[in-house]
Amino acid sequence: MRAFLLFLIILFAAGTAGAQEIFNFRLNGNGARSAGLGYAFTGVADDASAISWNPAGLVQLYQMEASVVGRMSAASGTVDGLRDVGITNWDVEAQSNFQFNFASFVVPFSLGGLDIVGGVAFRRMFDFSQELTQTIKTDGFSFNYLEQVRYSNVEGGINAIAPSLGIKINDMFSVGVTANILTGAEDGDSSVEIDGLLDSENSYSIDYSGLIIDIGVLARLSEMISVGATVSLPHDRKYTIVDIDGTNPGLGESTISAPMFYRVGVGFRPTDNLLIAADYNSRPISQIKLESGATLADFDVPDVNSFHVGLEYLLGTETIIPIRLGYYTNPLGIKDVDKNEVVAGVITAGTGIALGNVILDASIELSGYQQTLDNTGPNDITFTEGDVFITLGAVIHLGE
Repeated sequence: MRAFLLFLIILFAAGTAGAQEIFNFRLNGNGARSAGLGYAFTGVADDASAISWNPAGLVQLYQMEASVVGRMSAASGTVDGLRDVGITNWDVEAQSNFQFNFASFVVPFSLGGLDIVGGVAFRRMFDFSQELTQTIKTDGFSFNYLEQVRYSNVEGGINAIAPSLGIKINDMFSVGVTANILTGAEDGDSSVEIDGLLDSENSYSIDYSGLIIDIGVLARLSEMISVGATVSLPHDRKYTIVDIDGTNPGLGESTISAPMFYRVGVGFRPTDNLLIAADYNSRPISQIKLESGATLADFDVPDVNSFHVGLEYLLGTETIIPIRLGYYTNPLGIKDVDKNEVVAGVITAGTGIALGNVILDASIELSGYQQTLDNTGPNDITFTEGDVFITLGAVIHLGE
């Protein structure tokens, strides 16, 4: 058990203080409205965030508009079950500053008798930003310290400059495409203090690049029902580790190759005031291939497929206030000691208000999960975490 404890401490340190996010392909949704709907938006896609969800939905926009979205988060967790080996408390606190999430500009126009909406977005596709503090307290007998504090701070992520086009084929069908030109960087630093004295410090920096092509289709089967699908074509994520503890390691550019991802969704409008939506998001990250030829499946990494449901109800007549609720599963790409995939459940809510040509939206996401780390001793060792995300957005209609 003691050997496992030492391994556990090293694992948590590596997993949070200096772990590059090179293999992070988890969902980072764009837009405050879609967040309130539990990111069930592929079959809806009726605002500017369609650039990221389903570009075919852009044809539902009839005037120029611009949008901007930001997000912040906080989390706390505990490792339990270690008192019998001398660890009395192991607390984890995490937070991020207000981060850019999405900005866009779209313009409708006609060409060759076709209704077309063009747009461009700058979006955070994968967000790595997080400041994390782990505080480990012991009884002073089993370990040679009373308190160990592990601090890590990661800033940045993978952004995309995303030109997009939606084309209306007829009253029922539309298609669209988004080219996500990847750019971004990840900068991390960490430190360890033992009983108030600095024990070690580390830092790293990674640059990212690549291209992801999204192709979308939207079918309005009736006034009440729409269905949509988006395919992200197989693509490469290129990365360069440019700094480790103040020194460029000179490793050069590396590449990992991702398979096709897809999502499908449906929107159901039984009345003018009510929208019900559902999505399925497939991200088979276990098939991601390294330059060596190995895949993440060889390292027992599970896929991160997710389910999403949401509803929106419009209150009022002259001043309309939307009420949004949703739920989605958020697989973390890890397994517990019994080889079961660890999946967080996320409850979402949101609202908004229109002030002339400006629409303001806000959402909150509440997430939680528990992971069993070891079950061979008298007490199970578990890690329990709760998260909150707040997203704020504004849309400005520029046309009549």
